[in-house]
Amino acid sequence: MKQMKLNFYFFLLFISVSFSLSAQQKPTIPFMRLIWHENIDKTQKNIDKLDRVEDKTVTVVGNEQATKDATAAFAEIDVIQTAIESNDSYDNNAKIKFLRGLNEVLTAFELNVRAGRGLNNKQLPQLVSAFRTAMPLERYNNSIVDVIEANPIDIGQILLNSFAFSKNVDITKAREVILRKTLENDPSKILPTLAANPDVSFADSLIKVVAYTKPEDLYTYAQANNELGRRIKRQEDPLIKMINNLATKQTGRLYFPFLDNLYKGKVTMEEIEKSMDNKYKYFRLLVNTEIDYAGRLHSGDTPMVRTTLTGMIKKKAVDEFINVINGLHDSPDNIRMKDVEPLNAQELYYICVNGDPEIYTSSYLKVYDRIWQRMKSPNSDSLLRSVNFDAFKKFIKMAAGYNTLDHFLKNMDKGNAEILMRAFASGLEKTDNLEDAVDVADSYASISNPELRKLILEEVQSSYKELSTTTNRRGIAIYDILSNLFQSMDSTKNVDVSAKFGIPPVYSVSNSALKDTAGRIIIQQFFRRRRKQHLLALIVGLKNNF
Repeated sequence: MKQMKLNFYFFLLFISVSFSLSAQQKPTIPFMRLIWHENIDKTQKNIDKLDRVEDKTVTVVGNEQATKDATAAFAEIDVIQTAIESNDSYDNNAKIKFLRGLNEVLTAFELNVRAGRGLNNKQLPQLVSAFRTAMPLERYNNSIVDVIEANPIDIGQILLNSFAFSKNVDITKAREVILRKTLENDPSKILPTLAANPDVSFADSLIKVVAYTKPEDLYTYAQANNELGRRIKRQEDPLIKMINNLATKQTGRLYFPFLDNLYKGKVTMEEIEKSMDNKYKYFRLLVNTEIDYAGRLHSGDTPMVRTTLTGMIKKKAVDEFINVINGLHDSPDNIRMKDVEPLNAQELYYICVNGDPEIYTSSYLKVYDRIWQRMKSPNSDSLLRSVNFDAFKKFIKMAAGYNTLDHFLKNMDKGNAEILMRAFASGLEKTDNLEDAVDVADSYASISNPELRKLILEEVQSSYKELSTTTNRRGIAIYDILSNLFQSMDSTKNVDVSAKFGIPPVYSVSNSALKDTAGRIIIQQFFRRRRKQHLLALIVGLKNNF
């Protein structure tokens, strides 16, 4: 063993000396290997021309030092060729193996950069260094796993795909390293991949990653009666054990929205179970948990399964209350509104914010009125504080759509009302989706108060100006769209949204556009929803261009 190590280190020294000598003396290349050198030379020229100038300089735009490093790595390719050719410890097959492998590595790099798939000229030194490091390891039948581990995924993959290293003694482990890194970069692929490969060595560590990043997905897979499901059930991590416990229950989905508080001991399974046989108790527990989570978010703490909790509140609000009062539309109030009478102001607030698009206008107005009836001191500020300002943008959007916004704003200090509306129209670029931006656009069309409209437009334009000096192209696009949409409603601004963005009018529909092929106009009551769909399509479309 000691002799093998000495041979290995001697070989590394020999390679190093060969590199230094090769710059001064080039060996004669026999005809049988000439084609491999020519292939490398051709690929070098292709890499040289990636910056559109063949000058033996590999340019990294805007980075002088990186350009020097990349150009030095480019020159080192010749040194490696010479070192391979002049190394007497390599037989003909070994020399062809590494020459062919070097060309394949360089070709893959060139094609990757040209296609814009992830690599760029700046990474050429890493690639050349990785090949140079892996070559003696491969020569003496040693593992190249450490080289793959030390380099980015794309470079590691290029090495493993080359002829030189495709049969490395640890090729299986090396490919597992690439797979593990890929999954760590995109947790959404972890469980589907593990389902097909449940026995990979890193499965347990990635199951834990999913538990703390996408527990909903782990819950689903834990229910499966397959090898991955059984592997998940064998985990000892406390959170995974709790998810496994819920996955075994028929009513596990009703417990799951409370996972974060269950895991942290703030609520027990027994407490949740006691509320499940009463729709009011369960809805109240959901709402109180949501309010608690909203407060934690303001403090920088992100609870697990927040979207699951929000989704369950929406489901219960619609199924248990909104559908009931909608269905009793023609009944007297004492019958129609009986199911919502036990709800407090905060619970009614969540009925309102989750009502779109199911709730009828009359249902919304009656629920809205009851919010104020339930409050000891009817005040908009105290209402929003009592829910930790959760979903306040959605509440404003609903109020604007059902003509209760003026009433809501008048029930708070004027200065606070202005702050609230500015907050409503700002920060739209910070969310993961476009729902808030669409709600602002939808609300603006429903607002008749000119001062309020002016305030919202000013805030949108201020945000656009602030972001225009940054690289936040998504935010710039959102506020540019909103600014143009809002100004298009003012005939004095002469803003034609259809011409600017190439879409049908958003806030109006021409008579000719309503006619079918027979010249008929069929009236359907979904114009407001349709307008929102236009807005969403516009914003999503422009977002995809950035």
